[in-house]
Amino acid sequence: MLSEYSFHDICVTWLSNYLLHSTLIILILASLVRIFRTYLVTMRGLIWRTALVGGALTATFQTLVPAIHYGPQISLPAFLDSQPVEIGFTDRRDDSRFYRWQSTSTTIANSGPHLGSSQQFEGGLPIEQGDSSQSIRNIDRLVLPILLGILALAAVTTAFRISCDWIRLRRVELHAVPIRSGQWRQLVETLGPKIGLRRVIQLFRSSKLQCPLAAGCFRYRILLPDRIAKDLNQRQAGALVAHELAHLSKRDPFWSLISEIICGLLFFQPLNFWVRRQLRMATEFDADRTAAELLNDPVGVARTLVNLSEWMTQSTTKGQLVSPVLSVGMAGNRSLLRERVESLLDQRLQTRGISPRLRRFSIAGTVSVVILMAVASPRTVSGLTMDVSSSNAQVSGPNPTEIAPPSESATLEFAVSDAHEHKPGTESETLTNPIAVPKELHNFCGQLIGRLVSKDIEAGRFVVTVDHVSRVWRNNKADNPKSAVGKTFVVDSVFGKWLDVLLILRAGDTLEFEARHLTGDSLSFLGENLRKTAPVDLANFPQPPEGFRGFHGMIVGKVLKKNDSLGDMIIHVTRIPEVANDNAASIPTASVGKPIMIAGIYGEMLKPFQKIKVGDTVRAQINHRSPQSDHFSLDNTLETISPNQQAQQTTDKILLPEGMHGFRGILVGQLLNKDVEKGTLLFQAERAKRVWKQNRAQNLQSAKGRAIAVRGISGEFLDVLLLLNRGDRFEVEAFHNGGNHLDFVGEWLKKIAPEDSSIAEP
Repeated sequence: MLSEYSFHDICVTWLSNYLLHSTLIILILASLVRIFRTYLVTMRGLIWRTALVGGALTATFQTLVPAIHYGPQISLPAFLDSQPVEIGFTDRRDDSRFYRWQSTSTTIANSGPHLGSSQQFEGGLPIEQGDSSQSIRNIDRLVLPILLGILALAAVTTAFRISCDWIRLRRVELHAVPIRSGQWRQLVETLGPKIGLRRVIQLFRSSKLQCPLAAGCFRYRILLPDRIAKDLNQRQAGALVAHELAHLSKRDPFWSLISEIICGLLFFQPLNFWVRRQLRMATEFDADRTAAELLNDPVGVARTLVNLSEWMTQSTTKGQLVSPVLSVGMAGNRSLLRERVESLLDQRLQTRGISPRLRRFSIAGTVSVVILMAVASPRTVSGLTMDVSSSNAQVSGPNPTEIAPPSESATLEFAVSDAHEHKPGTESETLTNPIAVPKELHNFCGQLIGRLVSKDIEAGRFVVTVDHVSRVWRNNKADNPKSAVGKTFVVDSVFGKWLDVLLILRAGDTLEFEARHLTGDSLSFLGENLRKTAPVDLANFPQPPEGFRGFHGMIVGKVLKKNDSLGDMIIHVTRIPEVANDNAASIPTASVGKPIMIAGIYGEMLKPFQKIKVGDTVRAQINHRSPQSDHFSLDNTLETISPNQQAQQTTDKILLPEGMHGFRGILVGQLLNKDVEKGTLLFQAERAKRVWKQNRAQNLQSAKGRAIAVRGISGEFLDVLLLLNRGDRFEVEAFHNGGNHLDFVGEWLKKIAPEDSSIAEP
């Protein structure tokens, strides 16, 4: 899918999405920290790390996976070079008007007496600005090289700064003296495992340091100034080591490097620098608190912090290293000394802490914010390439298109119900015969198939007669999406690469496209699918039975058709082995013997899907997420069942619903499989006809639509089993005596007619 977009579109879309998403995520998380400042004291480090990288993650997700998006979409040209254009519709049935943002200004060469060579048309109408088209082309030609040049300069500058800091840190290590014994080494080896560090931690002392440092993203080490290594007592040394080990256990040096990279490369987001400062503050507070809890001595940690700051203030040595990018230090930020000491001595923070439940809730909330931003936040779409391509298509080439000038009496209104004469050589075809979107189709969102009536490339819209509603998305709010069939609509907001697709389409061609209704009397193109397709054949779009809509569970069936490029297939259902707990279908077995369509197969399920061939028998976990649509979605199971596996299928793999444990009574169902020699059968339960006093099953409805195994059929009832065929309905008396099967009582096994209506709910 990414290959369909130009490099320009990818870059501009990602950068604009990042700027938008990072701003929203930082503001949301900052608000949460401010509102719950007391309860989220120990979670601030995680929250600020998420704020730092969340925008990059969500922007990358929306750029690489544009199909999974349910939020609003913003076209960039509407803000870069646009003006609102009012287009009146002369439809006598509805005299309403609508507004849309038109960002394309096309220069049309014409030698007529009324129009000069620089005359422009916007949406098929004359406008006065004579240089906006050239401006757009100049922007498109210059903005990407300038943008990439600035980013490359920022990358080089950031790499240079990090390299210089690494060299400084490496130089200190080369002149440092390793500490392999004594109280410092013993403290590291004693406190390291207690704080969760299992790897070897190197310990050095150096005369080129002003404060102790914890460094290393992969190779952990602690560096101590010479004076500190000699003058601190046992209590202060333990506090210092515990603090630096806390930094290493939470990978603070690594996140210090990440924050420096993000702030250097994405410098155009000023909030990143504020988040970096908040993260540094949070890491110091967290390390202080962790050290105090580990030693159970907050006063000792506070005194050590004050002594270190006092010693650094009195130090007269110049040119000494202080907390580079690749490390963090206990006394590296003296401006927070008072707040850190007060935090350590605050009895409320020492006693309150954070419960595991609140910690899980905080983590889940932070992750939820990022996921919500990834799938439902506003998304920007670059359209500069769109404007230039459509403009060039009109003015470049050996035979430029000419449009005759309108007469003085010509109206600026756009005819809707009246047919216009098509002029040879005109790229924009007249839009004819559309109607207003009916009330039952308001707020529609889905995929349509229809025949192209006419198109207007300059305005980015077309008229189509709908033949079929192939998909209905979950965010659809239309009362009756299928009311679109047979009607003709205007579809606007076509942009970018999709204009090239629209350009090669001709009247009468069948096209498939995604659209939604926002406001007004037209549909809006979603910007994710527009392609020419074969005329509608309803055999390729099977409709599921009404009782099967909302189904969630496992099906087994034969593959009738398969489309690898679109990721869909048609399956003839033979049985329903399992129904999920959240199944909403009223009759889960209604699809048995009928075809259904599974569509939208992507991601991890593509690999097993590509191995399947037409004619294979498959087992699939499906979910009807949008009951108004005729297609089903694939969950997490898709596998081929060979004929031998199907014939040798035993009841051992069938799980009895937990709600049926302890059942005693009579069940009604449809035979799926049997083994007369073993005296077993497998059937799809419909309901319980009778339950006995000894019944202990808590949820009889859980058996509905599930495959249930019965064992122990013997004697005269083997003759009844012998006469039963697959698909026959029958009654069987059974009880649950442990395991995932029912045992036959030996008193009742009877075939019943399909039209038997004597069965009632218990």
